[in-house]
Amino acid sequence: MENSTNIDKGYRQHPPGKDKKPAAPNPMKVMIGANGVFSDISSYFQLLKEAEKLKKEVYIDTLTKIGNRKYFEMVFQSKMYELKTLNIPFGLIFFDIDNFKDINDIYGHNLGDNILKMVAENITRISRSLDTICRWGGDEFILIISYVDKIMLQEFTERLRIFIQNICLLINTKERLSITVSIGATIVKPNDTIETSVKRADELMYKSKKEGKNKINIG
Repeated sequence: MENSTNIDKGYRQHPPGKDKKPAAPNPMKVMIGANGVFSDISSYFQLLKEAEKLKKEVYIDTLTKIGNRKYFEMVFQSKMYELKTLNIPFGLIFFDIDNFKDINDIYGHNLGDNILKMVAENITRISRSLDTICRWGGDEFILIISYVDKIMLQEFTERLRIFIQNICLLINTKERLSITVSIGATIVKPNDTIETSVKRADELMYKSKKEGKNKINIG
């Protein structure tokens, strides 16, 4: 007689419970889990939105919508690193609007604000994407111009002066207001700091003022 364990060689006894089908997922649990995932994603995007808002508040000038002084300082440090490690040159252009106080006194601060916004928009229009435009404060602006030597910096600065000179505001049907700027520009040196390079550009800008305004000086 054959051993009872070999009676049916095609049959193999399954361990208890092995032949049971897996239980169907509970729809309520799946729904709850999905809601948790969506909640996490929603929270993540909310954090990104808040971070972007904070970034704008910290680095963007609220009036002109360009970078502020803090943003300039951050970009300057980055460009300084490139200058020292990769020998990538850059320059600063520092300028303010001629007779801006008189404009505010005569026409009011609303027009003065519009002029600041208009100047910022027009500088952005003619600048390269790799350049940085910031409002230093009041009617003063500063630009970081990358990959330039002294000749290229002078050419760009003069083009900037002429471009702004051609801006004209219509005050009323009979009166138009032209804007000019006095500019100082300098190539940043490896041993410079923010203070030394900005001071040099600022002094060159005041030299342009003393020479009659609507002029540039490069140093």
